[in-house]
Amino acid sequence: MLEVRLDPAADGGTALSGWVGVPAGAFQATSFTVLGCLVSLGLLAAGVVQLALGHIIGLVPTLTFPLPAVVFTGVFVSSRPALESEIAALVDQVNEVLGTTGPSKHKGGFCL
Repeated sequence: MLEVRLDPAADGGTALSGWVGVPAGAFQATSFTVLGCLVSLGLLAAGVVQLALGHIIGLVPTLTFPLPAVVFTGVFVSSRPALESEIAALVDQVNEVLGTTGPSKHKGGFCL
């Protein structure tokens, strides 16, 4: 998502400012997190029920219930560098179209 606005610059001109990135309320991240939690809780519940019934096989889901959370965390962590490179490419295209100079990187993203 690209959100920009025109602001008056200190030298009397016009400055382009804003941010580039995924919106804070991104539906995909929320739905995948909920799905991972439900799968983890389902594994834990199935394992506990199996163990309560005296089946040793219940150890497998009981001990593996954190794995979905680890997988989802890995996906989010590994996709962040790709997102940052795509943001940099988008900012370069904006600079090319507008004939402006490069952005300054600051904590939390790029500042145009």
